[in-house]
Amino acid sequence: MTSRTLRRLLSALLLAPTLFALSAARASAAGETLTLVQNDAGAITGHATNFTASGTLNPEDTMFGFDIFVFAKNPDKDPTCADDFDSESANATHSGGNETWISPAGGYQVGYGPTFNQPFKITFTGPGSYLLCGYVKGDFSTFATARLRGTVAPDPATVAPPAPTPTPAPAIRTITSPPATTPAATLPAVVRRPSIIRKRHLLTCRPGTWSSAPTHFSYRWSVKGRSRTIASARTLILRRSLAGRSVVCRVTASNAAGAATASTRAFRA
Repeated sequence: MTSRTLRRLLSALLLAPTLFALSAARASAAGETLTLVQNDAGAITGHATNFTASGTLNPEDTMFGFDIFVFAKNPDKDPTCADDFDSESANATHSGGNETWISPAGGYQVGYGPTFNQPFKITFTGPGSYLLCGYVKGDFSTFATARLRGTVAPDPATVAPPAPTPTPAPAIRTITSPPATTPAATLPAVVRRPSIIRKRHLLTCRPGTWSSAPTHFSYRWSVKGRSRTIASARTLILRRSLAGRSVVCRVTASNAAGAATASTRAFRA
């Protein structure tokens, strides 16, 4: 371990309460920026459209590196982006299918900086408007946000020409079968409960195993016996105030049908 890394680790452990209290407004002033750009000339239904998330980062603002999160939604149903990642993540979970995670569940991991250039693709399933909401997240704070609006055109290959005027035919009685029904999506259900692992002064929450193919996991940490959330990331730094206490991680798994929550066993810090 280099002297610089050791110095940053000791500083983070001594100033952990300050890290938890850092506001998004102060973080944005520290040097992080985010820009979302559509690289292709036009988005077409059913075809992958190329985008880039780029910006600047301040390596002094994080111990574990920065993650980039991107969401896509229909602005006709929700024309806004939340001010921070945790709020937008909750909105996506309860959007009823209107909002989609574009980035992986853990975000695009872009390291410590000073710059990043993260490409990604989106295949839109129908024409109309789109809204992208982007977030730079490091440790426990949202450091920068961005939004991008655009439109998606129909695929010309799928637009049928006008049908010719049909010739009247003799009436024929036909019997048609009812249309097939698509089985409804089911809520996630925990198969193997979440668990906590420790590595030095860092706890990591494993989401466990779930049925019904969850598309997103969110995490909430609390001290056993208390309802107040002390962290909302997958990892938790063991501060001095947690020494000798037991902590619990609640994992919420979500898919198109909704969300379900399961908790780990209490872990003594």
